[in-house]
Order: sequence, then C-alpha cells, then structure tokens
Amino acid sequence: MKELMIRFDPAIKITFLFFHFAGFSVWIGLLAAEQTSISAIAVTVVSGILLVVRELVKEDLIWFVSVEGLLTIGKVLILTFAFIFSAKYQSILFLLIFLGILSAHLPKSIKDKKLFKSPGVNK
Repeated sequence: MKELMIRFDPAIKITFLFFHFAGFSVWIGLLAAEQTSISAIAVTVVSGILLVVRELVKEDLIWFVSVEGLLTIGKVLILTFAFIFSAKYQSILFLLIFLGILSAHLPKSIKDKKLFKSPGVNK
C-alpha cells in the first residue's frame, strides 16, 4: 500500500493542495464579506489533515520533528481552533497565509531538517 501511495504521491498532493487552497480562499473571501461558510472551513481543515496523513505515510513519524512537520501541525492546530471559535478573526487567517507561504518556499534542506535528535533514528 505504501509503495502505491508513494507512486501516486504527486497526484495525491496536488489534489489535497487544490482542495486546501480552494477551501481557504472561499473562507477568506466570505470573511471579507462578513459571512461564514462551514463547508469551506470543513474542506480546509479536512484537506489539511489529509496532507498531514500523506506526509506521515510517506516519511513515518520522524516527520513530526522536521521543520515542515512542525509548521504544518501548527497550521492545522490554528485552523482547528479557528473553526471551533467561530473562525471570524481575519488576523488568524492572515497568520496562516504567512506560515503557508513560509513553509512552501523554504529550501528543501531546511524543510527536512530534524529539530530533535533521537539516538535510535538515523534519518
């Protein structure tokens, strides 16, 4: 199963990123009009969680201690809290945009850097 998922990883990633971007764009747009869409929020949160699961399948649990993993977990947690607390704070969403841009444009050597060392892990 893991080999099949790695084989189709580019298509899976693009699909999840598309839904993530679309949901977030609708969410931001509706906030500008002072409206809220539960479906746009749900698409954003669910696609974010699916992106995390994709990384975990691809790289195992060591991904949690990488720079990219910690940034992504932080964004998913912020989105979840924004959803729970009515998601009407534009400053929170603009912080997420900043974190998303930052994590998308980091060099691969920094993204993959492990912040915590474990004696049993040689990755």
